[in-house]
Formats: sequence, C-alpha cells, structure tokens
Amino acid sequence: FVAALVLLWPDGHMEAFEGKVHGMLVWPPRGNLGFGYDPMFLPNGQKKTFGEFTPSEKHRYSHRSDAFNQLAAACFSERN
Repeated sequence: FVAALVLLWPDGHMEAFEGKVHGMLVWPPRGNLGFGYDPMFLPNGQKKTFGEFTPSEKHRYSHRSDAFNQLAAACFSERN
C-alpha cells in the first residue's frame, strides 16, 4: 500500500511525502475491521491482515500514518 501527500506552500515550494507498507494479498479475506482491501492485505512479517488489526495496531503500520507523520514533521520543523 502507498499513500502520497503533496503540500504546496504559498511561495510555490512543493514537498511530497510518501508512506509505504509492504505485504501481500491473501485469499480468503480475513477480519471485519477496516475497509476496502484491509481484510486481504497481510503486511510483511505479520500473521494478521489489516482487517484483523485493531485501529491502534493498524496505525503502527499504516502507510497513511507514515505519510502524515512526515508531512507534520515538515510543517512543524524549523526551516532555514
């Protein structure tokens, strides 16, 4: 899974942030948490699909969380 965010600053400067989680699709789907492909996505090194993870477990591996954390760090870091 990949999440890409782009931030365009008023001065025209652009920054892109990409979060990734590697894994594979499994069949049959497992779990009823999440949405979309979550019940079929098994992150590398895990035994549970995203559809079986609790929200807090999924947040630790989330490609969206990774991209947003990068964006937040860029927004709140001191710029030279």
